Amino acid sequence: MNFREVKVGKIAPGILYRSDSPIKGCNIGTIEHLAANAGIKCVLNLEDHNSNLENISKKIPWYNKLVIDGCAIGLKMNLSIPGADFNQKLKKGLQFMVAHEGPYLIHCFAGIDRTGFMAAVLEALMGATIQEINNDYLLSFREKEELTNQILYQLSKMNHGVRVDNKNLQIAAVNYLSNDVRLSKEEIMRLVKVLGDEEFEKIIDVVESSKDGEIEYSEELANRVVEKLFAGVLEEVLNTIYHTKYGFP
Repeated sequence: MNFREVKVGKIAPGILYRSDSPIKGCNIGTIEHLAANAGIKCVLNLEDHNSNLENISKKIPWYNKLVIDGCAIGLKMNLSIPGADFNQKLKKGLQFMVAHEGPYLIHCFAGIDRTGFMAAVLEALMGATIQEINNDYLLSFREKEELTNQILYQLSKMNHGVRVDNKNLQIAAVNYLSNDVRLSKEEIMRLVKVLGDEEFEKIIDVVESSKDGEIEYSEELANRVVEKLFAGVLEEVLNTIYHTKYGFP
């Protein structure tokens, strides 16, 4: 059973959960109990087609109700992580997330690969360290040591082959969501707000407009981001990132 809360970085308590499938496999009853305790209000199903959700969830009342109420979406993501089709469906899923109230549950079949990467991207966006992301990812496995580098490899693919570290990780996540997933800056800010803890209540609704294009990593930028991130001021972090091309504010 792979149900757990995601609670790294600046993600608010009780807002984001990940799991193996609540409608397939041998853990349905246990997940139903845990989901009820968590108060899950929105589900992102990375395993199944959206058109099949109502039918295949008929025997799982809590899940079926979310489907009928329009609070669950099936994305049928493939295992090319990250890839063009995966990115397109991730965009759809994240747009669905910000349009609905949490707590949120992300799941695929086993709750490992697709769910693991999506969780890692959100964790990176919300200021988690490499070690925190890796530790959360490895909770899904028994043979932890053999899989230490798996999520790090996927995150480097997200960053177009450039190795990620604690200085460039959040920049890489924002670039990925903006340039590959094609979320707008407003959607990224909304995502931060729905996931963030109380520190993010004062985040501005819209980041000042800037030209599209990938944000170039530099040591100076990284130092500025880390300095502000550790101070817990993500609004300034994102403004620093988006305004880099025009000089630091």
